[in-house]
Amino acid sequence: MNNKLDQNISLESILNEIGFQRSELGLQFDFGNCVLKVVVGVNEYFQSGFNFFGNFFTTRTSKTFIFFLPEEVASYEQGIALIAYYLRNTAFQIKPQWLSDGLALNHYLPWKIESKAYDERPVAIIESEWFRVLVNKIQLSISASSDEDVTVFSFDGTILKVVCNLETFVISGEGKHWGRTATIKTKSLNFLPKRIQKGSVMIFIWEGILYVGNRRFEIYSESQDSNDDRV
Repeated sequence: MNNKLDQNISLESILNEIGFQRSELGLQFDFGNCVLKVVVGVNEYFQSGFNFFGNFFTTRTSKTFIFFLPEEVASYEQGIALIAYYLRNTAFQIKPQWLSDGLALNHYLPWKIESKAYDERPVAIIESEWFRVLVNKIQLSISASSDEDVTVFSFDGTILKVVCNLETFVISGEGKHWGRTATIKTKSLNFLPKRIQKGSVMIFIWEGILYVGNRRFEIYSESQDSNDDRV
């Protein structure tokens, strides 16, 4: 297996490396009972990349392959994993080593990487009693807030710190150090739940959004936590 670690690698260079041959339309690979063809083009979202298509057949079954991949992928491993994913569960007459390698590298698939990152995201787990106190304090500050006022959330693994209109509130919690702060408009916090259910509340940052239980708040700005000892 190739151990390339290059980022933003050209998919065409991967196709050439694993044995796709030039054809009248673009590139192709002959699996014996399927010729997989590749043509440069766009998808339904007008994104440039490579359109794959081909017909697989045996004496008992047949299927059609139609899929699209972008011009570049994160790595060689991701490239062959993506191609193998779309060709999985197919009894090709010729099964190249790169196809077996790609099937074994399914953890490089973009949605698998995204899912793993989400599962491992730093989360603050706050008991509902403490969370109720925090919400009540924030609600008192909201009424006097202007459109320019902001609130900053941070979590060091044991303490959730909320600086609301320069007033600081801290409550205990459990979880993993965020390593960054999330600043949101104070007035948006009016959307915090008024009724707090028993149990615990999860608070975390994900893709530009601050999640507080089942509520979402757009982050106005995000920065490295100045109290992060790892900086």
